[in-house]
Amino acid sequence: MALHEFPDLEQGTPATTSDGIYSGLTHADLPRGLSPSGAKDILKAPAIYLHRRRNPEPPSRAMQLGTCTHALVLEGKVLYLVCADGRTKQGKEDKARCEAEGLIPVSQKEADQIEGMAQAVLEHELAAAILSEGNAEQAVIWTDEPTGVVCRGFLDWLHPKVIADLKSTQDASPAGFGKQAANLSYDIQSWMYREAVRQILGLDLPFLHIAVESHAPYLVAVHQLPPEADERGERLARQALDLYAKCVADDDWPGYDTNIIDTTWPRWAA
Repeated sequence: MALHEFPDLEQGTPATTSDGIYSGLTHADLPRGLSPSGAKDILKAPAIYLHRRRNPEPPSRAMQLGTCTHALVLEGKVLYLVCADGRTKQGKEDKARCEAEGLIPVSQKEADQIEGMAQAVLEHELAAAILSEGNAEQAVIWTDEPTGVVCRGFLDWLHPKVIADLKSTQDASPAGFGKQAANLSYDIQSWMYREAVRQILGLDLPFLHIAVESHAPYLVAVHQLPPEADERGERLARQALDLYAKCVADDDWPGYDTNIIDTTWPRWAA
């Protein structure tokens, strides 16, 4: 049984299982396999990975607003509607329209934030130059050669010379964004997507983060992770791929170690 055919991890029939880069696909169209977010989950514990894949949580408010910002910046699509108070007739009509058209209801303040962030990105010289050429929301499917694991994901933006990812942040400064990137393991995503493009297109493209602050004046900075992040990203991604392959082969998705564990003590408390 191929690894991506492991049953019950995700629902739906994939539109394709062939390695490649595709436009116009959704998550449901992709084969079962390991994504960068899945890699982060399985490194916490395989049981966490399995639970989240079988019991997907609804998107948080921050994720919904992020989806709106991504669509507006990368595709020029408006996926939201400013809704009146839900207790009013207009509010009820707005809610019905959102449900019928698949729109995300937002307040005027949230719409101003989305549009402010989008405008800031598109007016940033370097960010705008990157987004002036290439394609948004490119689905990628590739097979990891050492393990045979099928990998999957979406590139925010594929430019002929770079891979770009749009991130919202509270702090787009070098130190602030670096802390966020390390805490949220952006290095795993960066390495996996660079590896996908290397395997599929034979190109070794740099991975850039277009970081936009989620508060006025919506400052923007384009970041490239340092070499030590690339090294950590590869090491952690390889650990995740090896662990995923073992869990599938053994049909065993353990939690934390059942032995006594040495607690990791934070440096600030030493």
